[in-house]
Amino acid sequence: MRIAFHVPRAEYLGEGTSGDYVMVRNMMSGLEERGHDVRIVSTLSARAFWQGQVPARRLVGEAIRVRKQTKLFAPDAWLVYGSAPRNPDLFGWWQRPTRYVLMQASASKAHDVAWPWRKLFNFAQRRALSRADKITVMGPKVVDELKGLGADPAKLSVLTVATEVWDEVPQQEARRRLDLPQDTPIVLCLSRLTGPRRDGRPYKTEYVLALIEAFGRAQLPRETLLIVVGDGKGRATVEGKVSELGLESRVRLTGSVPHGDVRWYYSACDFLAYPILRDQPYIAFLEAQACGRPVLTTLRRSSAELVQDGRTGYLARNLDEFTAQLAKLAGDRRLCSEMGRAGRDYVLASHSIDVRVRQYEDLVVT
Repeated sequence: MRIAFHVPRAEYLGEGTSGDYVMVRNMMSGLEERGHDVRIVSTLSARAFWQGQVPARRLVGEAIRVRKQTKLFAPDAWLVYGSAPRNPDLFGWWQRPTRYVLMQASASKAHDVAWPWRKLFNFAQRRALSRADKITVMGPKVVDELKGLGADPAKLSVLTVATEVWDEVPQQEARRRLDLPQDTPIVLCLSRLTGPRRDGRPYKTEYVLALIEAFGRAQLPRETLLIVVGDGKGRATVEGKVSELGLESRVRLTGSVPHGDVRWYYSACDFLAYPILRDQPYIAFLEAQACGRPVLTTLRRSSAELVQDGRTGYLARNLDEFTAQLAKLAGDRRLCSEMGRAGRDYVLASHSIDVRVRQYEDLVVT
């Protein structure tokens, strides 16, 4: 079938390693591999208007162009990724497509959107929600938020992030490739080292700092290594914490790594550890399990959608419990292997990109 694919936050169509970039690429390629004709609706970001990067008159011209292209393409359905009040679908809902599905919709507030764009964008998001045949979200929390925007509960469902499943790589081979010791317990963290958020909510560098503090407190085998993959404005803060705790010989910061290479780090480690402080799903949890590695994180509704507590990893109730479970996994590599095998089976059955593509295919075709 012909599918019009729209990503209002158009930068996700480019190259990037975060979950949104990866999900967009995987969804497009997955649908194409299943024989569908997928066309990008627009490469113009909705955010470009309220951020002042594009003049307002461009919106009218882009809407006309999209309308003409849509008439020529005659899509059977529209699939819109990541619509939100800050970056809504400005081109699809008013054309009244035969089948209209919002994928990973969000209720993120538009407080920083300049007036009058804020009024227009909020209106567009509400109309998209009301016109949609189906709306999927990343986690249970967003279901509650979208209900507050008037979304019909019957249309809402949780289809969280998904991952491609790489071929398995032996741990010894991965460690040789990365020049890591063979017999040492290795803990992995994958995170962008972001700067503080404008809204004051916890940011990803804070998660990494909490991990490093737990790593310093935990009763670990003396040679245990923590490898942090990622970079950003918060790197100096992380380096300062490592130095403050005297962990320079046990914590390694790799900087940014191409997404195609991160599987070597997953395969080399014994487990992934990342204490999330906000209720938000992370694709790294699935990628680690897909590579046969358990996940240690904190209990949130979103993390409970991605990790089976006690089977494919641990969901700590607080940071003290997180620290204890960090020590437990680092001190029992056999347990890590058992949980890792269960994690790979879990992802293959429930969270692979193949599974998610078929689920969206069903939503679009129905």
